[in-house]
Amino acid sequence: MDKVYKIILLFCIIIKSLEIKISYINVIPILSLVASNIYRIKFKNNIFMLMFEALLIAFLYKLEKFYIILFSYLLFDLILLNKKRVAYYLLIIILAILPKEDFIFYLLIFSLTILFANLYEESRRKQEKHLKSLDTERRLRYELENTKAKLFNALDEIEELSRIKERDRISRELHDTLGHKVTGILFQLQACQKLINKDIDKSKELLKNSIEELSNTLTLIRDTVHKLKPANIYDIEFIKKLILDFKFCTTNFKYSGDIERLDQIHYEFLINTIKEVLTNTYKYSCATELNIELTVYDVFFRLYIKDNGVGCDEIKEGMGLNSIKQRVKSLKGRIQIDGKDGFMILILIPLEGSGVFEGFDS
Repeated sequence: MDKVYKIILLFCIIIKSLEIKISYINVIPILSLVASNIYRIKFKNNIFMLMFEALLIAFLYKLEKFYIILFSYLLFDLILLNKKRVAYYLLIIILAILPKEDFIFYLLIFSLTILFANLYEESRRKQEKHLKSLDTERRLRYELENTKAKLFNALDEIEELSRIKERDRISRELHDTLGHKVTGILFQLQACQKLINKDIDKSKELLKNSIEELSNTLTLIRDTVHKLKPANIYDIEFIKKLILDFKFCTTNFKYSGDIERLDQIHYEFLINTIKEVLTNTYKYSCATELNIELTVYDVFFRLYIKDNGVGCDEIKEGMGLNSIKQRVKSLKGRIQIDGKDGFMILILIPLEGSGVFEGFDS
């Protein structure tokens, strides 16, 4: 915008110059002004170059009064350099030397110049602030994505460590409780075998004790296995209640297949995904009906969600959809999203050990 202003000003000077005879003594300062402007634009814009140009314009003003209009671009550049106090001092000096017959005209020109320069500077400052905010947002988004990726990796590591820890705990339980009992029974049976031809009564007593100990050990095995089996925090009833509590629109939930094959990791994934979809349906869809279908097959399960809302031609993936994609990726699944004719999301997750999607691109 400042370049456009200078071009318009230069055009006005050229038109005015055609009315008078210009000598070499006029051309040299004008060319010096042009060279100084080019230097400031290309290399370094500073107050000293502007002062040099002010002296050139003052010299031209002595030759021809109309050159005083060149002070307008000088005022403009001073304000852009955040030298407003210098610009206002210069304006006072200019007003003091203005020709009386054209005082109102030049006063209007300089006033409009300062007004335009301040507006332009404010607009530029807002634009820079906006660009800085965008850069900050982009940086924070990048850091957030990195943090999310690290978090998912950490969750995978924690899950693996939890499995190792659980195996160690089971091993200790079996060794500390069952191992001791079974070893004792084995010793009694070996003693019974040795005494069977020497002391039949003692052998029968040892055999009876062994049977009782074995019965108690079986009970202990059942109790130990029951303690080792994790409690079902989430199940299909939890999902049904979650969907039933959603009152924004009519919601239909169907499930089929061997639901018992889903473990807690799968239920956590389903609950987090359905929560995210329900939130997005409430915020963006304007839907009146939402259908959710869960089907468990031999080697994978399928989650299909579809509403009759407004949809969108181009889906903008926010943190919610990105989180769903990250969860699908962590479970080595596949996902498809479509915003035409309402919103649709289709997810396929392999059951543990199936490897059904290995070798296929995401």
